[in-house]
Amino acid sequence: MLQHLFRISRTIRCVRTFIWLWVLVAASASAEPNASLSLLQAVKQQETPALAPTSVLDMLGLLYYGADGRTKNQLGALFGGASQDEVAAAAAKAKRQLPGYQRIGSVWFSNRVAITPEFLRAVENNWHFYISAAPLRTDPAKAASDVNFWYDQKTNGYVKSVITPTELESKPDILAVIVTAFISPWKETFKTSKTKPMMFFRSAEEKFMVQMMTAKSKLSYYEDDAFQALKLSYQAKDFELLLFLPRNARESDAALGKLNAAYLETVLKGMKTYDVDLQLPRVEFTVSQDWREIFLKSKLAAPFTAGEANFKRINNNDPEPLYIAKLKEEVLIRWNEEGTEARSIITGPMEPFGSAPELPKDKPATFHANHPFAFLIYNKTEKDVAFAGIIQSPQQMQVAQ
Repeated sequence: MLQHLFRISRTIRCVRTFIWLWVLVAASASAEPNASLSLLQAVKQQETPALAPTSVLDMLGLLYYGADGRTKNQLGALFGGASQDEVAAAAAKAKRQLPGYQRIGSVWFSNRVAITPEFLRAVENNWHFYISAAPLRTDPAKAASDVNFWYDQKTNGYVKSVITPTELESKPDILAVIVTAFISPWKETFKTSKTKPMMFFRSAEEKFMVQMMTAKSKLSYYEDDAFQALKLSYQAKDFELLLFLPRNARESDAALGKLNAAYLETVLKGMKTYDVDLQLPRVEFTVSQDWREIFLKSKLAAPFTAGEANFKRINNNDPEPLYIAKLKEEVLIRWNEEGTEARSIITGPMEPFGSAPELPKDKPATFHANHPFAFLIYNKTEKDVAFAGIIQSPQQMQVAQ
């Protein structure tokens, strides 16, 4: 098994009555690619942008099911206007265990909250999460111990801790956790002997040397006036790494801003097998973002605002209304010559171009990822984006000394 190459952690906590949701994710319930790529656009101005879009959407889908009024309408916008029952039905059909991938969810309730039978049924029958009471408010140490022990047992020691007693000192009413892991070698591994220092050009003014993996192989490839796109296969046959390299390095930011579901579909349909001269940097980085702050600046602020949020379908607003007080995501991503591993944790209370020109069959394609590019770890079975990011910073790559 590879070392831990990808980790995501998010924390949501409330200040009054609140729900906490801890989630570790690699790929979650079905999420519409357009929403996933919209979430990527929301963080693309960060120094080291990356996220697990299906994880964010899966968590928000569960919250959407428990929402009412304006909160329901705003969360529903993330799902293209799909009804709460439609989102729940999609969650019920999601494949939570595939070769190289597993997702394990749980929801823990404090003893003072009476969760509605409808929400409990959805958690168990649609999201297929484990449900249990825990002394979240009265004994944070024991509650943390119970939750961590459960995940240690369910993952055979792979995940030993998802929460600390300190993180429960605010006395949350609900704690939800999704642990997801994706670990897979490449279908065709890179040779370490062919990795060498090469220049990466972030801009005309900024460049630096990185360890660049190289290979010449037959790969699925697409190009048009905006991008070169490439597919790398994993031994975990349900997943693939999709790379999007802007054709004009000077206009990378503008090009990456055009990625959407329609373009993704165009690329996937238009890919053909070519001999490809590939250069791809080794990647390893961590990043965190506060999704609550991002949503508060959008038109979807109500679920995250005390006094405005309405999650009546979860607890009938008794003893107090709930709101999402914090939603933090921490991501660790690494790939090397062997393959990729992804792991994520979310915590909290309760986002076409024209046809491609034909390449002459005797002309090899050149895909040199030596300037900013986007990546998607794409779940072919679920047709969703498990992980996404933009590689552009020396903090994300193995810099050559």
